[in-house]
Amino acid sequence: MIHIQIFKDSTQRVSGVKISGHAGQATYGSDVICSAVSVLALSTINGLKQVAGAKVQKKVDEGDICFSLVEENDENIMAAAQILLKSFSNAIENMAKENPDYVTAVYEEVEK
Repeated sequence: MIHIQIFKDSTQRVSGVKISGHAGQATYGSDVICSAVSVLALSTINGLKQVAGAKVQKKVDEGDICFSLVEENDENIMAAAQILLKSFSNAIENMAKENPDYVTAVYEEVEK
């Protein structure tokens, strides 16, 4: 199962994401759910950096993807980043609803 934690601060701004595990929906390399989650995450990371101009910390390993915004981003960059992160969150929520045997998504509040 893929477990996704979406971290929000007290103002409901998404600050980061942790993804771990495999869906197990199909054999390695053929699992469309794992592929979809990976593509969403990597596209979001690339969008944060290349479109929003955000500074992002990331770690990508087999079965794990973690990324978070760096605090030095200014307000304009943070606003653009929130659009991308909320789009990611919406897509993940929908995927978890449609595939509850393979994906879980939870929001966790973190200090600002």
